[in-house]
Amino acid sequence: GEILSSTSTKKLIAIMEGTATGLDRLKAGLPKDWKIAHKTGTSAKWNGIMAATNDVGLLKGPSGEVVAIAVFVADSKASNEERAAVISKAAALATNPLPN
Repeated sequence: GEILSSTSTKKLIAIMEGTATGLDRLKAGLPKDWKIAHKTGTSAKWNGIMAATNDVGLLKGPSGEVVAIAVFVADSKASNEERAAVISKAAALATNPLPN
C-alpha cells in the first residue's frame, strides 16, 4: 500500500478477517462464496436514539474482485435487528450485479 507497509497491510487485513462481531451485519448479506475483512462499531443509546451502528470492510468475491464498503446507520430509533438488516442489505446490493 501507499500508507502502510505490505507487512502492516497484511496484518491489518488478518485482524479484520478475524472480526467476531457483526455476524448479522455485512457478513449476513454476502453470497456464500464471498469473504470479508471488516470492523464493526456501535455507540451507546441516549434518549432512545442509537447514535451509530457501523460496519466497514473489504468484500472479496470468488473471482478475486474486491469491493470496499462502509455502512453507517446514524441517529436511529430502530431496533438492533432493524439496523443490522439495513447494513446486511447494503452488502447484498454491493455483491449482486444489477440487471442491465
